[in-house]
Amino acid sequence: MIVKTDGVVLGRKELRETSLMLDLFTRRLGRISAVAKGARRPGSRFGGALDFLCVSEFVIYSSERRDVQYVSDATLLDGMEELKENLERFWAASFMVAAVKDTVHGRDERIYNLFLTALRLLKREKGALFYFLLSLYHNLGVGMLHNKEINLEGDERKILKELSSGVFSTWNSLSSKGRKIIERKIVDYGKKYAGLKSVPLRDIQIHGDID
Repeated sequence: MIVKTDGVVLGRKELRETSLMLDLFTRRLGRISAVAKGARRPGSRFGGALDFLCVSEFVIYSSERRDVQYVSDATLLDGMEELKENLERFWAASFMVAAVKDTVHGRDERIYNLFLTALRLLKREKGALFYFLLSLYHNLGVGMLHNKEINLEGDERKILKELSSGVFSTWNSLSSKGRKIIERKIVDYGKKYAGLKSVPLRDIQIHGDID
């Protein structure tokens, strides 16, 4: 079956002399592994459409009988250059990718739409990472705001509620120390309740290589 769908490149690695193995999160097929034959040849028709974090429209030969699908064509829709040119935003985007890899193992269009929205929002709001994580937890059925075991102090509940709604005014007004305290609570919650494992370190630049 030939499927045309938009998707995001979560990772890639070299395969043989001229091809690439891709980790894709797509709207119609969900999270898949796919081979792009000849993608590393000079003048390849794929251009930059298969680079890490790129949003592209893919033509995929898909079969439920195969674990690995085949990409026959791809057209770049958004290279996410604003995220790649800023180390802090790149780290945040890499964190989102790691969270998707840890929690999404099939087709989930709600989380795909959330992921795409958060990546685009991250171009102008660094707090978009925490909007994404809180919304991801909610979509996974382990919403942080509804968990009575979580101890939230002072205005933390209000700030989390705003972040989960995509409102960043209070968040942006916090001191660096204040943001870090809330960041740690959100990340630790994800590790305990949502299955987050592979959290990228801030001082390591990630290029999207598949482990």
